[in-house]
Amino acid sequence: MMYRRFVPFVWLVTSLIFVSCNQPPNTFAQIQTLNDRDVDDDQPVPSQASYDVFYEDLQEGGHWFEDATYGYVWQPDVAAENPDWRPYTDGHWVYTDRGWTWVSNESFGWACYHYGRWARLRDRGWIWVPGDQWAPAWVSWRESDDDDYVGWAPLPPECEPHPGVRVQGWVDRYYDIGPAAYVFLKIVDFLRPSYRQAVLPVEQNFTIIERTTNVTDIYYQDQGIDVAGPRYDQVVQRVNHPFPRYRIDYVTPPQPNAPFQTAVSGERLRVVAPPPQLQPRATAAPPVAQAIRNVQVERGWQNVDPNRARQIRQALARSEPQVPKGLPPQPAPPPKPVIVAHQVPGQEAPPGAPAAQRPQAAQPRPPQQPPRAQQESEQQQQRAQQLNAQQQEAARRQAEQQRQAAQPPPAVQNPEQPKAMQPGAPPQTGARQEAAQKQAEQQRQAEQQQAEQQRQQQAAAKQRELEAQQKQQQVKAQQEAAQRQAEQQRARQEAAQRQAQQQQAAQAAARTQAQAAAAQQQEAQRRAQAEAAQRQQQAAQRQAEQQRAQQEAAQRQAAQQEAQRRAQAEAAQRQQQAAQRQAEQQRAQQQEAARREAQQQQAAQAAAQRQAQAAAAQQQEAQRRAQVEAAQRQAQQQQAAQAAAAQRQAQAAAARQQAQKAQAERAAAEQRAKGQAPPPGQQPQ
Repeated sequence: MMYRRFVPFVWLVTSLIFVSCNQPPNTFAQIQTLNDRDVDDDQPVPSQASYDVFYEDLQEGGHWFEDATYGYVWQPDVAAENPDWRPYTDGHWVYTDRGWTWVSNESFGWACYHYGRWARLRDRGWIWVPGDQWAPAWVSWRESDDDDYVGWAPLPPECEPHPGVRVQGWVDRYYDIGPAAYVFLKIVDFLRPSYRQAVLPVEQNFTIIERTTNVTDIYYQDQGIDVAGPRYDQVVQRVNHPFPRYRIDYVTPPQPNAPFQTAVSGERLRVVAPPPQLQPRATAAPPVAQAIRNVQVERGWQNVDPNRARQIRQALARSEPQVPKGLPPQPAPPPKPVIVAHQVPGQEAPPGAPAAQRPQAAQPRPPQQPPRAQQESEQQQQRAQQLNAQQQEAARRQAEQQRQAAQPPPAVQNPEQPKAMQPGAPPQTGARQEAAQKQAEQQRQAEQQQAEQQRQQQAAAKQRELEAQQKQQQVKAQQEAAQRQAEQQRARQEAAQRQAQQQQAAQAAARTQAQAAAAQQQEAQRRAQAEAAQRQQQAAQRQAEQQRAQQEAAQRQAAQQEAQRRAQAEAAQRQQQAAQRQAEQQRAQQQEAARREAQQQQAAQAAAQRQAQAAAAQQQEAQRRAQVEAAQRQAQQQQAAQAAAAQRQAQAAAARQQAQKAQAERAAAEQRAKGQAPPPGQQPQ
């Protein structure tokens, strides 16, 4: 067997050295690339390291489809039955040493939330596109500035991160992820074991998203992909409750049918999954239920008014960073996986033909495969034949090039040639004719030398071909001899096996006789042992029943403890919600008290203003009254003064009249006394 492997290997190495020395400079690199492609692509892909693990394990709980854009996609039954179902809802987030990790309550969560991405198709719902890299989650994160909401959206299949680019806050803008693709909930519900009942209606996303900021951060580390997102300390502060931290314990089971899952175990998050890096190909296509053609992908902007959508895009663009310049202008769909079918022994793909093809339907694997050593030998023989053919082709091309180089150039009339050599020239002297004859002789000799060199080169090429054929025949003869030697060795081994079987049969007969002789003696012992064993078995059964009863009691106790833990967790959540409602009520009461106090202050200020205005009005009224009274007094005084003056004037006039009357009476009296009549015009009194 070792000889069969060694001889083709020696021939392959010798042929490579010979071809590298005689072929153009790039031929060896082409042959090496061809060999590498044959070794990589022709070998069957192990199911635990390729998409076979998806195509085989996701047969139940959903259906496979073939999409014109994404290739083979899978849709869970719950997404087909419930149009309101969304990924990343039935489960919860935990914080690990690799960032925020999704722990799903769904049976397909080990694959669909850690490998690949999601897309929503119009009139069909959410579908999953497989991916080749494991990550804690594949989502875009957003959180509100007022610490009330947190949300996430599945990344589209076009998002293919690589070590050179960190997926950060520009992801929504570049991949056009809209509000309807997000799952929003209040931060106080972040500790729930499932978010199905806490997710806010999609209609509220269009107002919530404008109050949020994208905090996505997905990047490569030595151990794989990490997912940052919301800051851990801020989440703990917002939730106001201890938030545990775990360490990922990644386990790839050796059994191909082992159950995959992600579950918390103490202080670790145990991840039982396929290898973190898979090959984007498979040995057989999944059973496709239906082909999907010309279906529109919804990015999260469905049923939104175009003007409203434009306003939301503009608002988000102002708060998001710029897209890296190294990315293409438009994201492209991921490459479709390759189906590498098993090859039938003895049928090698022709050179230049693709090594992998995509069948239209799943092809059954061949029931029997030749031994690996025989496959390697056949492949080496075929590669040697290919190399020999390439060598002959290179030699033929080289000989053709040399033959073309050796051909004389076409006859061109030389203007400097003697006129004797030109047609129609007059006869020349004998010296010139002799020189022309010598020149023609030299030209004939050069042509003969070139023809001889060409014949030698052709002979050398034929000799090389003969040598290659002889070497090929020698290799074939050596292989046949090795095969005959292997057949002889196999025949000797079969003869030795038959002899060993005969010896074993004789020994078995002797043992049978000895056992028959001792059977009677052992029968009694066997019966006693059987009775003892029966009693022991009965005792063991009773003990097993007791142990089973204890295990059932322990399971019931564990179930009760789990129920108590869940009840405590729900009570804690209710207490948190009650505390939040109480805090909101207190906040509302404080706001109401502040409002009432402000109203009282405003009323007091208004009353003070009214009092001040009334006092000013009273003061003005008192001043007016004082002025009126002063004017009245002044008028009364003036009237009194005028009356007194008039009275004085009247009294003075009366006094003057009395004085005049008295004077007249005295004069009259004097006249009477004198006996004189009163003056004319004066009557006696």
